[in-house]
Amino acid sequence: MKSAASAICVLAVALQAPLPAWAEAVRSAQPLQPPEPVTAGTLLQVVFGLAVILALIVGGAMLLRRFGQWNLTQGGALRIVAGLAIGPRERVVVLQVGSQQLLVGITPGSIATLAELKEPLPLTTAAEGQISFRERLQAMLQSGREKSD
Repeated sequence: MKSAASAICVLAVALQAPLPAWAEAVRSAQPLQPPEPVTAGTLLQVVFGLAVILALIVGGAMLLRRFGQWNLTQGGALRIVAGLAIGPRERVVVLQVGSQQLLVGITPGSIATLAELKEPLPLTTAAEGQISFRERLQAMLQSGREKSD
């Protein structure tokens, strides 16, 4: 206990030793300069930066909405075989559940089984029927370049 008390005393003295030097440095320091006034240029820069960020968020949301129907899960028991948008918020989807396939109608308010398919649709692998994200992105960029030329 005595060694702990002496260690605390030594630490307190060591921490107080530089205080006079710090006080002198504070007294001789330059006074704080007032911040620069907000100009039209800085305000325009902030507004432009905010607009760019918001455009990136909206663009990302649109891309996710448009291309968000990719089946990114591999090897699950439930799989989307095919889908078709029949309205702005209505879809018809074929689900693979184990060995059977179900035709399902999806609306904002409900999900209903429309039919059980007696003859299942053929399953396509990514190599057969779907192209990768990289290939889709390159195709979109190429079509955008061709339109601008």
